[in-house]
Amino acid sequence: MAFVNETVSEADIEKYGLRDINQRYHPSLRDMTCQWTIDRERDIYVRKMGTGREETSSHTTFTFYWKGHLFFWVLDLVIIEDTATTSVTTWGLIDGKQLHLPVTLESVREEIMIDFKNALSVAKAASFLVQPKSYNVEFQF
Repeated sequence: MAFVNETVSEADIEKYGLRDINQRYHPSLRDMTCQWTIDRERDIYVRKMGTGREETSSHTTFTFYWKGHLFFWVLDLVIIEDTATTSVTTWGLIDGKQLHLPVTLESVREEIMIDFKNALSVAKAASFLVQPKSYNVEFQF
């Protein structure tokens, strides 16, 4: 199975403890009606948790669940190019830092990063719902 975008079901909210995750990472996020991008077969999902508080902030926070491991990562939205026929979103790391992984997962860092990038690409990263004629997601990490 591949990544798909969907509304999170009540059963999945319970299964993955999303209420607790929201309370821990984003206490102001009370409404559990949310979208995610999930690969059920491989037990991987990404959820957009929010964007920076400042109007000029380009930081976007994601939770990324990978085979039993939950990550809370903030990316920098570097560029959005949007035309009538094409949309391109480019994500970068804040201050050039590497995304944090526990030492026990460093040996599979490349696999985790590939899965994260694939999930964001399917999620259409910027809004999860935008469906332009052509959409590309690029990464500077």
